[in-house]
Amino acid sequence: ERLARYEICLDLVQQLLPYCRRKKTEKPAWSVQDIVDKTHQAIRSKNWGLSEAEIQWAVAQVAQGLHEPQPEK
Repeated sequence: ERLARYEICLDLVQQLLPYCRRKKTEKPAWSVQDIVDKTHQAIRSKNWGLSEAEIQWAVAQVAQGLHEPQPEK
């Protein structure tokens, strides 16, 4: 069951990262922390059945991904 929960959270992160990266480009006045905070609030407002620990982990992964440089396209 832990593996299944991990895969759910990982899938969420993989969906959120492109969205948050796009927001980072579209809203240059928003700091990474602003984006992370808004993402955290949005996830918590959904009834996705995630525990607080799972939400915090997913948000931390998104934050880490937003701080990493993106490869040139």
